[in-house]
Amino acid sequence: MINRFLSLPWEAQAILGIFLGLGVLPFLTGWLVVRVYRHFKPHEDEDEIGLVTHVAGSEDGFFKKMLVGWLIWGPILWWFYQTHLA
Repeated sequence: MINRFLSLPWEAQAILGIFLGLGVLPFLTGWLVVRVYRHFKPHEDEDEIGLVTHVAGSEDGFFKKMLVGWLIWGPILWWFYQTHLA
């Protein structure tokens, strides 16, 4: 599998690396961190019962997970850029 990746042109390797570095890895990291956080501090039940309060507070959305992942991966990617690509 790695030989197939290495046989791609460098442009395709760069695009795949950017996709993984800016999209998939931060999301998976954010998902894992939020999951561990929710294991120790689950959502509290609301006093009011309604559709808006139930939907808004019942789960952590995509962007929260992505933001947490970017906050973790941001300094790592910045360091990699400064040491290897600049």
